[in-house]
Amino acid sequence: MSLNELDRHRVEHQLAKFCSERNQNLPVDLACVDYHLDTNSLYVTVSHWLVDGAHADDTVSVAKLFYDKEERRWHLFWRPSDTTWQIYQPHPSSNQLHELLDTIAKDKFDCFWCF
Repeated sequence: MSLNELDRHRVEHQLAKFCSERNQNLPVDLACVDYHLDTNSLYVTVSHWLVDGAHADDTVSVAKLFYDKEERRWHLFWRPSDTTWQIYQPHPSSNQLHELLDTIAKDKFDCFWCF
């Protein structure tokens, strides 16, 4: 990914907004959409809560976005049934992160939110 500090801040702002909007539709005591960044990728995750509402029972990555610095493009991946990450063919990449986040949110083919 290798984003500079300004780009990283912009990415985190977009992800925080995306997660906040997605969490509005989830019962707060049952699940939470979040994200995490690593060296070359970012992941959209969902944590399912135990009945006590205080501890995450399971956290699942529902989407992976990889930034190719040379191409200046984001690439979107999905993971069918806990297998390896696959490129999301209906919308494989974009130079705008928000476009891919919209694709994840709309989930036209039930690839991201069907857990």
